[in-house]
Amino acid sequence: MKVMQQVAISDRAYSRLQRAAAARSMTVGAYIEDLVSQDIPPATADNHERMFTPERLALIDAAEADALAGNVYTPEQVRDFIQQKHDAWLQTHPN
Repeated sequence: MKVMQQVAISDRAYSRLQRAAAARSMTVGAYIEDLVSQDIPPATADNHERMFTPERLALIDAAEADALAGNVYTPEQVRDFIQQKHDAWLQTHPN
């Protein structure tokens, strides 16, 4: 096992890591190790086939079918949705 001496991240990011780790009854270090081990494929993996699970492929197919059927969002609808989510997040995460 290699020991990483120091990783510099913002206080805000560290707080998010602490909350996520606590929710899983893990230390921050163990949580980061878990994230990294899930996100980074083995050195021998040359493709990303593992990311295209049947569930993800079904979601992609459903999104394509929606788009082809004309069930799409306008840029204005997307901006409004993002703005609503942003505003709601700010309400629950005051500075």
